[in-house]
Amino acid sequence: MMKRHLFAALKCFLSISLLAQQQNPINQNDLIVLAVDYLSTKTPLNGDVGVILVDQPQLTEEELSDKNGEVFEFGKLIPVDIDFINQASKMDVVNGTIYRLAIQSNGAKALSIYYNEFDIPFGGKLLLYNTDQTQIAGPFTHNHTHSSGVYATELIYDDITVLEYFHPNYQALEPQIKINNIAYAYKALGGGSDYCQVNANCPEGDDWDDQKKSTCRIQIVNGFSVGLCSGSMINNTSNNCTPYVLSADHCFSGGSISASSLNQCVFYFNYLTPSCANSSPGSDAITGCSLVSNSGGQGSSGDSDFFLVELNQEPDFDPFYAGWNRSNSPSSSGVSLHHPSGDVMKISTYTNTLQSTGGLGWGGNNTTHWGVNWSQTET
Repeated sequence: MMKRHLFAALKCFLSISLLAQQQNPINQNDLIVLAVDYLSTKTPLNGDVGVILVDQPQLTEEELSDKNGEVFEFGKLIPVDIDFINQASKMDVVNGTIYRLAIQSNGAKALSIYYNEFDIPFGGKLLLYNTDQTQIAGPFTHNHTHSSGVYATELIYDDITVLEYFHPNYQALEPQIKINNIAYAYKALGGGSDYCQVNANCPEGDDWDDQKKSTCRIQIVNGFSVGLCSGSMINNTSNNCTPYVLSADHCFSGGSISASSLNQCVFYFNYLTPSCANSSPGSDAITGCSLVSNSGGQGSSGDSDFFLVELNQEPDFDPFYAGWNRSNSPSSSGVSLHHPSGDVMKISTYTNTLQSTGGLGWGGNNTTHWGVNWSQTET
């Protein structure tokens, strides 16, 4: 159930212009120019902000528990019916209109927005941020519109997410920003790593800076459950920079996941702390993918448990396409870069030769996986 309110903004909900200048620099010729006095004084805009209150989801004991060897479930979808343009506050400025809407669900560790219609016309810009503006996602533009019409935006770590959209006067086409689900994070993300896993930018990771740029955390919806898994962007034999990401079949329900859900997967690259110490991570997020190939069976019947997708967008950051080979010879040492339980990127090291084995606790064929004994970290 949703309740709609309108109240005067007590917090400094900044305009898209200032946010873009601070967090997402754009070309000077493409700046959203608002009132001159605002730009010169940086005075926060006055006005109302629409607010949607979303009830907390009902959670079962199974949902609250952790399941070893399965996708890390941390959130649950809350069905909603929100037409952003019609329900947001509206304020006319010199060269366009600003729409603002806050979505609140009390007690959430984070919120992620899922759209059943997402079409931003040329010149429009959408930002999402938390109430103190320490986290800002976007700007999302016409370049983020996909032919499927669906979309999802990254987790905002607050129980309130503010959506702010600028629509230029010269654009006759109206945006379509309709929300049908809110992902409510009921588990804290981070701190779930074991003794053999340390932050990727600790000394153990000094020789693996390129490979860090291939590693991603993947946000996946299965039914009403929202989970996190790890993946890697990989190279191909054509060396043509096709954005393939390799993950695990069991994370994607053995390939039974719908095309719509794949188009709403969120891939977080560079989600790691800037140093060895625990601190706020950065990330580069990409939404949407399509299935290329998978093993099927979620690794439970002796399958190799792989899931290969192609991203809907080419990265606009500096990725690394990890190499691979088809050798059957086990390596004697190496590392794993991953996101255990949705945590920031961790590195694990092994110094003993890998063993041919089956999937973790799944039985079946004993030649589908490499078994590893991790070494205790030096950090």
